[in-house]
Amino acid sequence: MFDRVQAMLALKTRRIMINQSRPDHSALFKGRLFDMDGVAMTPTTARGKSGQVFRYYVSSNVQRNRPTPGSPEAIRRVPALSLERMIRQIAARMLPLAEDPVHAISRIEIHPHEVHIGFNPRTLASDERAKDLLFDAMAARVEQGERFDPDSKVWWLRIARRLKFRGGKSTFTAGGIQPATLDPVLARAIHKGHALLKDCTGSNGRLTKAPSDPHERMLIRLAFLAPDIQAAVFAGQQPQNLSLEALRFAPIPLAWDDQRAAFCD
Repeated sequence: MFDRVQAMLALKTRRIMINQSRPDHSALFKGRLFDMDGVAMTPTTARGKSGQVFRYYVSSNVQRNRPTPGSPEAIRRVPALSLERMIRQIAARMLPLAEDPVHAISRIEIHPHEVHIGFNPRTLASDERAKDLLFDAMAARVEQGERFDPDSKVWWLRIARRLKFRGGKSTFTAGGIQPATLDPVLARAIHKGHALLKDCTGSNGRLTKAPSDPHERMLIRLAFLAPDIQAAVFAGQQPQNLSLEALRFAPIPLAWDDQRAAFCD
């Protein structure tokens, strides 16, 4: 009888442990996701009735049964997989040339009617010229209902729509988030042009040499395109007739207004 009771208690204990949420150490945004009060949203897992594992980010105050003052509309619990997929799409839209655009995200805040995504510019560009060009390119990719606000340490993408969860998906609108279209050949060529320009420029900001390779001499000219033209290329919003092949032998005017007249009208 005693052994039977002990076995039943052990089984009950195991069931309780299975049904409890557990820390999730594989979460992509651990330490970077916060609720409207600035409280960290900690990754956890839970099992459904069928034994399937579900991942969530839950406000630390909720997990520790602490008071959660603030708006009753505050979002304190989000499904991890769908949120991670959505943030990846946004990061890829804003940084289409980055090898790992999610790495540049330093902080995400979930507000009742807004989502704020903070990008760390120090992980993306090493000098001020590159930062200025990158900022213009990212600002050109901002969509309707979004704004791009810089400060000294973080570039904030503020999405003024409430996060919705339906059918295992995180969305802002019924259509979801559309990925940006990009001419990767032209974008990489402009990026290479800036690298060549940096290599050929002295400490005084003047050109000290020219590339010996004819193809590289063609590429370095692309670094002198007007900033708004370059931003449009990186945003995938350049005119259809503007391509690397079109720029290969075309003269590039020195004046930006002349460039716009030649390539954008």
